[in-house]
Amino acid sequence: MFQSFLFCTGYPDDDHSSICIFILDFLDFVLNGIDVQFNVNTPLELRLVETPFQKGMGDERNVLQKLLSAIHRDEVIYDVGASIGIHTIFMAKKVEQSGQVIAFEPEIQSYNALQENITLNDLENVISLNVAFGSHPHEGFLRSEGGTADFTLTEETSDYNSGLKVNIVQGDDFVREKNLPLPNIVKIDVEGYEHQVIQGLGETLKTDICSMVCCEIHPFLLSKGITSDDVVDLLKSLGFSRIETQPRGKTFHIFCYKHESKK
Repeated sequence: MFQSFLFCTGYPDDDHSSICIFILDFLDFVLNGIDVQFNVNTPLELRLVETPFQKGMGDERNVLQKLLSAIHRDEVIYDVGASIGIHTIFMAKKVEQSGQVIAFEPEIQSYNALQENITLNDLENVISLNVAFGSHPHEGFLRSEGGTADFTLTEETSDYNSGLKVNIVQGDDFVREKNLPLPNIVKIDVEGYEHQVIQGLGETLKTDICSMVCCEIHPFLLSKGITSDDVVDLLKSLGFSRIETQPRGKTFHIFCYKHESKK
């Protein structure tokens, strides 16, 4: 159910400017029998929320449905690159109160919106953490292209004032230091930084407990010298022998399973 409104005045059919007033409210969606709500504070958040549910706006619906179908009650899920929590909220409701979702999001505005959506849905089985994962501890930069909320993490320092400087931690070290439960499933959406994230989470992903990884690969955003095949091969080296691919415009998702997985 649509609970947010956008009023525009002016000249929408020519080059004149128009004035739009966005009224805060929320969106309600049902997917795979799961009913969720999302805060909508800005037109950009409206786009982010609508993307999984509107044809031609990202084609994310099938990916989310497939991911939800693989998740079971009681499981622990990591959402690496959680953004405002679209996947987080659905997954948390799917695992129910006996399960847990741990959401990692380094960009502060997205992280704040993530927390708002957790509260809106009265979820007590979600841990949200404002942190960036990588292959080793160091500083990096979060940059957004074209005014979108798709933030790319890079290690380049040539343009020091461009982007938000963040501390990157190795995933395995962070899991140990925070004594986090090991995941059954890991979802990764990090806008081109997927190889580094998987490297840093290698020990965690290699455990018998972790049976599935869902990762969006962004071929044109990968670091210099890294290819999509490198990402797939790294996951295979960690025991994920069955790889299923689902294209999505310029990117594609991979669903990775281990031999013993019954997903």
